[in-house]
Amino acid sequence: MLKHLLFSFLLFTTFCYGQNLRHDTTYYNSQGLIVEPGEENEIEKYRVYSYSGRKLVSQRLFLHNNLLIESTQYKKDLPHGRYYSWSPQDSIRINGEFRDGQKFNTWTYEDFINDFKTITEYNKNGTIIGKDARLGEKTRFYRDNGIVYAMHPNGYEYWLDYLRRNLRYPETMTGHFQSSIIKVEVFVLANGRIIQINYPNEGAFPRGLLQNLSKLIHGSVDWQPASLDGKAVNSVTEFSLYLPRK
Repeated sequence: MLKHLLFSFLLFTTFCYGQNLRHDTTYYNSQGLIVEPGEENEIEKYRVYSYSGRKLVSQRLFLHNNLLIESTQYKKDLPHGRYYSWSPQDSIRINGEFRDGQKFNTWTYEDFINDFKTITEYNKNGTIIGKDARLGEKTRFYRDNGIVYAMHPNGYEYWLDYLRRNLRYPETMTGHFQSSIIKVEVFVLANGRIIQINYPNEGAFPRGLLQNLSKLIHGSVDWQPASLDGKAVNSVTEFSLYLPRK
């Protein structure tokens, strides 16, 4: 059955590309080791490499039941064209596009367990030019419950120092703050994307100052997400930022 479906897949890809392709297949067991197909070896997944002459055209990864879980197209040995991946363990699906090895155009990341979808826009140089997120009706954010909290990849102290050094005070701001400590709540998705910021004591600070702080936080790289029982989850991270009075 496996050989029959694999043969059908090879015919399909040859037809789609409109050229004669050569295919190499690598088989893996449940430990991720390369094995030869046979009764003594249980196949967990297999990867099919497609070539036009000596040039790699695509590679696709399948589970043993022939479910496609990753697909990458190539041009001049660089990812180029549509990309797709699906993780049965985490129920995460990614769709995107490469151009000359760089992420390009629209990439979507869908997490069906944590119930959200993020959308990232890239320009032709692979630079992020837009971010968006859509939450489902059952999206849950953990605040405690034994989670390992989300954090900036460079650590807590780096993050606070970065904010203090880069926060710009509005030119029109005069007088003193009612408080010198801003309390911050950051809502972080299970893929590390920050989607919401709350300030529990916002009334003690000028609005323009908090707007500038929000721009800094939203402009951050994606964080290391919170985890619960070894799995990434949506969460709320709380911290306090001390500000010297101007």
